[in-house]
Amino acid sequence: MLAAVRSATVFGVEGRPVTVEVHVSTGLPAFQIVGLPDEACRESRDRVRAAVLSSGLRWPSCRVTVNLAPSSQRKGGSGLDLAIAIGFLAASGQIAAEALEGMAFVGEVGLDGSLRPVGGVAPMVAAMCPAGHEALRPVVPVASFREAQGVAGDGVRVAYYLREVVDALNAEAPWPEPPEGELFEVEPPAPDLADVRGQALARLALEVAAAGGHHLLLVGPPGSGKTMLAQRMPGLLPPLTRATSLETTMVHSAAGVRLPAGGLVCRPPFRAPHHSSSMVSLVGGGSTALRPGEISVAQGSREVCSLTMRCVIYARLSRKTDTNSLNIVDQVTRCREHARVRGWSVVEVIEDMGESAFDRTDVDARPGYGRLLELVRAGGLEVVLAWRPDRLWRDPIEAAVFLRDCHRHGVLLVSSVTEGDRDPANPGDEMVATIVAAVGRYESAAKSARLRAKARQLAELGEVGGGGSRPFGFEPDRRTIRESEAAVLREAAQRVLDGATLAGVVRWLTDSGVEPVAASGWSSTIVKRILLAPRTAGLREHQGRVVGRAVWPAIIDPEIRVQLVTVLTDPARTKNHGGHSHYLLTGGIARCGVCGRALIARPRGDGARCYVCPPAGDVNFRPAGCGKIRRLAHLVDQEVIARLQVVLAEVDPLDVDDAGDQAALAERAAVAEISRLEQQLTELARDHYVAGLITRPEYFAARDPIANRVTMLRTGLTPRRRRPQPPVAVSEIFDGGDVDAQRAVLADWIDAVVVLPAVRGLNRFDPTRIEVRWRQ
Repeated sequence: MLAAVRSATVFGVEGRPVTVEVHVSTGLPAFQIVGLPDEACRESRDRVRAAVLSSGLRWPSCRVTVNLAPSSQRKGGSGLDLAIAIGFLAASGQIAAEALEGMAFVGEVGLDGSLRPVGGVAPMVAAMCPAGHEALRPVVPVASFREAQGVAGDGVRVAYYLREVVDALNAEAPWPEPPEGELFEVEPPAPDLADVRGQALARLALEVAAAGGHHLLLVGPPGSGKTMLAQRMPGLLPPLTRATSLETTMVHSAAGVRLPAGGLVCRPPFRAPHHSSSMVSLVGGGSTALRPGEISVAQGSREVCSLTMRCVIYARLSRKTDTNSLNIVDQVTRCREHARVRGWSVVEVIEDMGESAFDRTDVDARPGYGRLLELVRAGGLEVVLAWRPDRLWRDPIEAAVFLRDCHRHGVLLVSSVTEGDRDPANPGDEMVATIVAAVGRYESAAKSARLRAKARQLAELGEVGGGGSRPFGFEPDRRTIRESEAAVLREAAQRVLDGATLAGVVRWLTDSGVEPVAASGWSSTIVKRILLAPRTAGLREHQGRVVGRAVWPAIIDPEIRVQLVTVLTDPARTKNHGGHSHYLLTGGIARCGVCGRALIARPRGDGARCYVCPPAGDVNFRPAGCGKIRRLAHLVDQEVIARLQVVLAEVDPLDVDDAGDQAALAERAAVAEISRLEQQLTELARDHYVAGLITRPEYFAARDPIANRVTMLRTGLTPRRRRPQPPVAVSEIFDGGDVDAQRAVLADWIDAVVVLPAVRGLNRFDPTRIEVRWRQ
C-alpha cells in the first residue's frame, strides 16, 4: 500500500515543503529512505521502528520504501521522523488514509515513542501553511506548540507521544490539550542602563543611537565596559511588532537558538560572539546544512540572511582527454550546486580547457586564470569557487600570491567543493593552501617523470608506445603490416626516388582512391611525413631521435629511407608556386632571358597555357620579375622535347649505363655505411651508457667520432637522380603524358631553358628565342 504525508525541512531560514511517500510491499524485510536524505534523516528508520514497537503498534515483516519528495532537494535533520512514522502506519493499514487529509506533521520521535522538539519549527510550519492555502492543521510536539502557534494560530495540534497521535487520527481519543499561557509572555527584564556608574559620554552615545536608530561602534581596552554597555541597548529599544517578532522567531528557530517561554521573540535580540568566531559562524552557511550566522540572529531579519555573496566559478582541465578529472561540464555543474546550497550568487563562470597549472612562468598560458585575476583585483567579489584547489594552482608561490591578492581586494573566501573554504585573511589557511599546492606540484612532477621513464624504456626496447590513430601501413595493433597500404608506400617511395615531386605523388594517391588514416585527404606534408617516419623503416624513435630497431617489421628498407631523407631534405628542391600538373617546364626549369627569374605558369584570357615572368605589381610572387616574357606553353614544350630527342639520338646507351651504374654503386655504399654507423650509435647508447657500463664523458667521447663520420657521409650524398634513359625509353615517357616523369627526364639532361624576348613585329613563334642549357 502507499501513503503520502505532508511535512517540511529547513533550508537556511526558509522552510521547504516535503511530501513523505511511504510504500509497504511484500518481500524481504527492509527499510529504505530515498530522496537525498542526510545522515540524521537516514537514521530515522531505526528511531521510527523502535518508536512504533514501543507504542504497542504492529511492525509487519515487509519491505518499506520511503521517498522524500521533491527528490532533487537535500533534506536534513530529524524533523521528518513523525511524518515517516505516520506514513508507515497509514500504508500498513493501522491508520485510515482519509484521516490524514488536511494534516501535516513535524517532530522527532524517541525510541520510547515520545515526541521531541526540533529546530526550525516556525519556518517549517510557515512552509506547510502558507497564506491563502487551504486550512492545514500541523501536528507538532508539545514543546514546539508556542513556536508553531505564532505562525499557524490556533489550528496547531500537539501530542506527547506517537500513540496519542495515532489514537486521535483513528478517532479513538481526543487530541491532547495544548499548554496554557500567553503567546506574548513577558520576558525577564533586560539589563538596565541605570546600573552603569560613570561612562557619561558612552551612555549618551548609547541613548542617541537607540533613539535615532543609528549604528554604534564601541572601541576601548579590555575591561573598559564595552560589552556591559552593549548588553543594555535592548532595554532602551521598544518591543518588536508582531510581524518583526514572527520573522525574528523564524530566524532564531532556524539557527537553533533557544526561544523564550512564550514561543515568540518579543525583545530586540542581543548576541555577543567570541572574538575567535569563524567567518561561517558570523555570516552563516555550512558544508552540510545552511544555517544563519550571528549577524542574522542579531539582526532578527531574514533580509540579512538572504543577502548573497557574489561568487565566480573557475573550472580547468589540463588535457581534453584527462580521465583523472571531472570534465568541464561536471565541474561547473557541481560548483553551481555548491553555490546554490551556500546561497551564493554566481556572477561569472571561467573555463580553461587544455591548460596546465603546473608551469606558472606565464599566466597568459591560462587565459581563464588571467581573467580570474582581473576580476579579483577589480574588487566586488566575495567568493572564488573551484571543484578542487589544484584546479586553481599547483604551485605554492602562486597560491600564496593569489590568496594575498584576494585578501587585499576584499575576497572573503576561496572555496572548493571537495576541500572546503579557505580564508585569505587567515595565515593558517594560507599555509594549508600552499602545502596543498606544493603536494599537487609534486604529484604532477612525479607523474610526468614516471611517464617519461616508461616512454624511454619502451623506446629502448623497441616496443609500441603512445596513443592516437593507427599509423598508415599498419594494423590497429601498430605491429602488423597492412599489405594493401604497405604496397602503396613502397610505390610512393620509388616514385620519389625516380624524380617525381610530392605534388605528383599526392595526385597519384588521390586518383588511386587510397585514403589517409587521420586526415580528410592527401597533402605533400602528409606524404613527406609518412615516407620519412622511422616507423616506416622499422626503426624506433624517441623524442625525435632514432634509438634502435623496432619490434615490428619494416615497410621500406632503412637504406631506402636514407635515400629518401637525402632527396626530400635537399635545399635545392623548390616549390612550384602557382604551377599545375600540365606545365612541363615549371619548378625552375624555364627562366626569363631578361631578368633570370623562374617563369611561372599562368593561363591567358582565352585559357591558353602560358609561361610568364611575373611583373612587379604581382603580390602573389616574391621576388617579382620584369614582366617582359609571355610564351605559349605548348609551343615551348614541343621545341624543348624535340631538341632533347635530337641530343639523345647521338648518345651511346652503353656510356649512359656505365656512368649510372658507377654512381649508383657509390651511393649504395655510402647509404650502407650510414646505416651501419647509426646502428652502432644505437648499440653504444642502449647497451653501454643506459646499462651503466660507461660514464657520460666516456659515452660522448665514443659517440662524437661516429656522429661526425655520419654527418660527413650525409653531406657527400647528393639527391639521387634517375639514371638517364636511352632514346627509345624517353620517347615512351613523353608519349605517356605523365608530366612528373617527363620533368624528371628533363632535369637529368637540361640545366635550364632560357626564354628570350620576342622580336618586335614578329607575330609568330620563333624557335631561335628558346635557349637550352644542357647539363655537363
